[in-house]
Amino acid sequence: VHADPHEGNIMLGDDGRLYFLDFGLMSEVRAEIMEAFAYGIQCVLNKDWRGLVTAFVQTGFVGTPIEYREDTTGEFGSGSPEAMAAELEERMESVPGGTSRFGALSTVLFDMGNQWRMYTPPYIILLIRTFLT
Repeated sequence: VHADPHEGNIMLGDDGRLYFLDFGLMSEVRAEIMEAFAYGIQCVLNKDWRGLVTAFVQTGFVGTPIEYREDTTGEFGSGSPEAMAAELEERMESVPGGTSRFGALSTVLFDMGNQWRMYTPPYIILLIRTFLT
């Protein structure tokens, strides 16, 4: 994944192939992680919140088992994919334009992060940056 794809970092060779330059924001991501990330994007677009939770698990953004706590001072316990999906749906439906905006998803996840244990693998940051540039 090249997280800084602009005209100064990509060159078209005489042979018609693309050549990437400036590897400072580049990382290798396993194919199954990329597939799960793409699946997650499809789930957001289709409002498939249960599928999105599955994608979160497959990318390592959410662990197995899913962990949840009632309040921010409590210990994490077992959470369910169904409960997480229901909360995602409720929050995304309440954000203006939230069902079609990835920016709204980041806000929702930030808010949910106090009660649902989420992880941020390094490649996730690069993938997100790629979509934001």
